[in-house]
Amino acid sequence: MKVLSLSILSILLISTFGMAQSIGVFGGLTGSSFEENPVFESGIEASNGFEVGAAFVFDALPIIEAGVEYTKSVSPFEIKTKFQGIEFTQKNSQSMFGAFVKFNLSVPVVTPYLRAGAGYYSGSSETNLPDALKDVAGLDTDYKSTLGFNVGAGVDTFIGLNAEFVYHIVSKELDITDAKSLGANYWGLRVGYYFSLL
Repeated sequence: MKVLSLSILSILLISTFGMAQSIGVFGGLTGSSFEENPVFESGIEASNGFEVGAAFVFDALPIIEAGVEYTKSVSPFEIKTKFQGIEFTQKNSQSMFGAFVKFNLSVPVVTPYLRAGAGYYSGSSETNLPDALKDVAGLDTDYKSTLGFNVGAGVDTFIGLNAEFVYHIVSKELDITDAKSLGANYWGLRVGYYFSLL
């Protein structure tokens, strides 16, 4: 199923590049809304990071645009928590490749819009543990690629500048034996610039 889904997304990316009316680059602040892991003894505090990305966009209908995008964290979420009375830090990096649809609400000068999308989310986890715990908890490992969704809102300007807020809804599972799937929702507040290809 994953191979089929990735193939569909790849075809969409190739066809979109040929039909794309604009290409954009963006970056911004991200914030975690991770679910608490019952293995740990203390709650998870929200963590911030930074991401960069790029997107191809084309017009589907007068008020609807569609596109594909890729995002990658350049600064991981640093989650501080406690296990067996010992505090430690877990750094979570992530990337996402997906497709989205924008519903434009045209007004003079700027174009506000709503957006919804889906994609494959992946990443890695780096855990800073004392030697006494290295055989108990997971060490550095990757997350299994998983399907997730996102919704958001933003605004395009006639000069190409863009700003948007996107909330990602995804559960992740470490690529280790008997790993449990936990909520790894996060949000992104990003700004970018779109270059017209017409």
